[in-house]
Amino acid sequence: MHRNILWQGKVAEEDPSDLTLPSVKAFNKIISTHKKIEKCLLPIGDGMLLIRKKS
Repeated sequence: MHRNILWQGKVAEEDPSDLTLPSVKAFNKIISTHKKIEKCLLPIGDGMLLIRKKS
């Protein structure tokens, strides 16, 4: 489980002022393209991502 995945909605911004945001975006990109995991994004609060290894 990973939280704050939507980072107050800032993940959709083109030119963010938040210095942490590039790391959040990089993590999201890696997870979204990973072939050996299943994921489920819950848009609760700042976002919660459930991740599990495919069997």
